[in-house]
Amino acid sequence: MRLLKGISIIFGFTFLGEFLSLNLNLFIPGSIVGLLLLFGALQFKIIKLEAVGDVAMAFQKNMAFLFVPLVVNLTSQSRLLIKYGIQLLLIIVVSTTITYFSVAKVSERLDHE
Repeated sequence: MRLLKGISIIFGFTFLGEFLSLNLNLFIPGSIVGLLLLFGALQFKIIKLEAVGDVAMAFQKNMAFLFVPLVVNLTSQSRLLIKYGIQLLLIIVVSTTITYFSVAKVSERLDHE
């Protein structure tokens, strides 16, 4: 019963985020809005971590399985990958490098404090 409650809470926030994103014409995807709302609810102790913790860990452990639809979709879009493959690869490398160095700088600053 506890897992069902946790799944219901997570999906409820996801659907709420989708609803808000569509109806308020937000430029942020609804799933991200839902996660931000869930994060806020956890921070302000509206929802206890114990209510969603087990489900979140299960999702995290099975994250590779959750990306299967993305990979299947990518294979069906092979023409786009061939056309824009180099550009996509360059974007991925540059954004990963920027993220890596940004996290390193923030960690370095926090470590010195």
